[in-house]
Amino acid sequence: GAAFVDSCGECSEGNSGHVADSDIDDCGECFGDNLCLAGSGLSAIGGLNEVMLQWDFNSGAVAYNLYRDGELACSTPTDMPYYLDDGTCFDEAGWGLGYDTEYCYTITGVGASGNEGPASDEACATTLPQLQAFLDLDLSLANADIAAVASPFGDLTGDGNNDAVIMVNMVNFFPVDGYQFNFALNPDIVDVVAAFDGTYLMSGGASGLVTYLGNGVVLGADLGFTGGSVPAGYPGDGGAEGNLLAVLVLSPEYTGAGDDIEVTISDFIVSGINPFTGSSVTLNACDADLDPTNGCYDTDTFSTPAADCFDIPSGSAQLDDCSICEGGNVAASGDVSNDGQLNISDLIMMVETINGVSPFSSCEELVGDMNEDAVINIIDIVFAVEVIFSQDLSRTADSTIKVPTSVEL
Repeated sequence: GAAFVDSCGECSEGNSGHVADSDIDDCGECFGDNLCLAGSGLSAIGGLNEVMLQWDFNSGAVAYNLYRDGELACSTPTDMPYYLDDGTCFDEAGWGLGYDTEYCYTITGVGASGNEGPASDEACATTLPQLQAFLDLDLSLANADIAAVASPFGDLTGDGNNDAVIMVNMVNFFPVDGYQFNFALNPDIVDVVAAFDGTYLMSGGASGLVTYLGNGVVLGADLGFTGGSVPAGYPGDGGAEGNLLAVLVLSPEYTGAGDDIEVTISDFIVSGINPFTGSSVTLNACDADLDPTNGCYDTDTFSTPAADCFDIPSGSAQLDDCSICEGGNVAASGDVSNDGQLNISDLIMMVETINGVSPFSSCEELVGDMNEDAVINIIDIVFAVEVIFSQDLSRTADSTIKVPTSVEL
């Protein structure tokens, strides 16, 4: 056949050995570089063993080629200018991308002929580290004396007092829709009586999860199906850089003596919400030292509040006038038998000590010296008789008030 000059000015067909218009690219340009198929607007966000990629839609492309670190990773159809790269391409089997690893990507548009346009600018992202959540104790308000004046939570149990609390903080890279951890106190001399979700408290009940307190375990979940969650919070997030996960309320009553209490939280289980898919995913959780090899638990210690005379923290026991804890002895009351009333038995004891039959102890002397002259004598017996007949123990309440007895009169 006869040769001719094609649209690009090339001798074509016939015996020329050149196919007509073969120098026209997919964009209709002679000797072009398929510039209309160039990738653009590529962005990359690292996730949990995956990277979310998005780019500008290209109306001239029939597909897009995605390159990871210079190697073709996957191709997507023209109406899919996005891809969640998990190390595989669609239904391929694989293990996912690595932890805490940077991956760099480019994207190209593919024309109907199969030719690619120029690559987009490179976009890089780093996947999340091996631990996506870690928990940490805060015992700054566990002492009731400190909580009484410094706690922002106030009275959580309705007993009229600012409650002492154990706070558990968390750094989490994903929003959290469920959590669980164990707790233990040593010595076990005070109970945890309630637990509250930290986000629920901090938001005034507007968001967060519902917390359940079990026997040494705390659970948090959205069992009301309200869509509640704990927001993502981590260093560099531009916000609080973490979350108050849970608040454990301590009983105001201690059951034993102890100057310090060791608190341990362990066995962390955290469920997160994948921001790319909206599905729940288990987050690898540990304590704040970020080292699973030494165990995932956190331990801290708080000092107990001021103790009573039995060494019980926050106890109500008091020393009596003889410095005996809860002894019941009242100075100058005459109740030397310490039975709670002034009667004939106390008079007999006074007579016996005056006669030298049964001398008083120092405490009995303090109680029996009703006129507070540092001597047990007949005047104390007369005082006692007067009180018995009047049944007015308040007569000795203030020794400076001189009420004359019948003997004095």
